[in-house]
Amino acid sequence: MTIKLMLTLATVLIIISVIIIVRKLAFTGSVKKTKIIFSATAITSLVVIAILIFLEASLMTRGATLKEANNTYISDGILQLKHAPSEYEGDVEPGDILVLRKYGCQDCLDIYDDLEKYAEKHDLKIKYVSTTSKIGRDIIKNNNIEDVPSIIYVLQKDNGKNNIMHAVIFKSTKDGKAKLNTEILEIFVSAKKEKR
Repeated sequence: MTIKLMLTLATVLIIISVIIIVRKLAFTGSVKKTKIIFSATAITSLVVIAILIFLEASLMTRGATLKEANNTYISDGILQLKHAPSEYEGDVEPGDILVLRKYGCQDCLDIYDDLEKYAEKHDLKIKYVSTTSKIGRDIIKNNNIEDVPSIIYVLQKDNGKNNIMHAVIFKSTKDGKAKLNTEILEIFVSAKKEKR
């Protein structure tokens, strides 16, 4: 079930609950049992709506557009929360290592945990940038990057533009899953250490 559909159902339940309570009150004057049952339904629906709005907002901090977040299945949204980073929105400076990713990209999800472990082991700060962010759109436009996830090393700024080196950061396994390409990652880490 998508987030949008679940939000719609919860809203409909609230409206039905209010209509039933008002109707019972208007026609019978006695709403004690009805009020208890349908108030609980309405409160539960409000809690569900709040959780779904939080999930939707969290997905948007991970690079989803509102439309993508609305159309995400709840189970996929929870998976995105567990295996996708929050979007970096700060400035990009020479020496930064970025990972360009796309919301909903299975390859991006497949390598995330290994990439985080690698970064922690090598005391490496990685900034995650979505293809839908301003930084991501600028990098794609100025460097003709077509594949995600891609690793990007910011070399220097010339005339306000970032000069970068970039490469795809995964390789496919026999079972079709993406695996972190540590050889490529080593080249970028080496470039950073040598301050190229």
